[in-house]
Amino acid sequence: MSLKQFKEAANRLETLAREMRAPKEFKASLLGQAGQAWLLAGNLRQADRVLTAAIKQDPKNENHYVDRAQVAALRKDFGGALKDLDRVLDNEPNMVDALVFRASAKRQLDQSESAVIDIGRALSIDGDHLEGLLERGILRRILKDKKGAKADWLKVIKLSPKSETARLARANLARLDAPN
Repeated sequence: MSLKQFKEAANRLETLAREMRAPKEFKASLLGQAGQAWLLAGNLRQADRVLTAAIKQDPKNENHYVDRAQVAALRKDFGGALKDLDRVLDNEPNMVDALVFRASAKRQLDQSESAVIDIGRALSIDGDHLEGLLERGILRRILKDKKGAKADWLKVIKLSPKSETARLARANLARLDAPN
């Protein structure tokens, strides 16, 4: 996958998982990697199919559910994403990435109050989580807390100025400060 030949990598990983004699968990890991490759190749339908197969092989691996939730969100199926993330957080209630991701899905479903609870919990575990700070800033802007939103986005930029998350924080700051 390092050569950005994601479709070829996905096909090879799927074939390997299908043909190899190995424990189900290992096959599921290969399928999970294939799902990520399909995602990177832009084929969300294939990514969803392969990640669902990975879950069937290893239903206790929460990462496969998080990955499938990401695919669902990219397909604008925020309800599907929420279902997978609820399942993950039932089993691992302090998984910060899942809390942040669920807050984002809830925001997309106009469940801002519930999203605020998730993002608060995530940031109480990891107060410097870049995506968590970005999401809390977005929620604060929605809830008319411009000062709080600005503080979150400035913190993202300070913590990791060259990151993609900082780029998004800058874009949000520009919109916040722009005249209506």
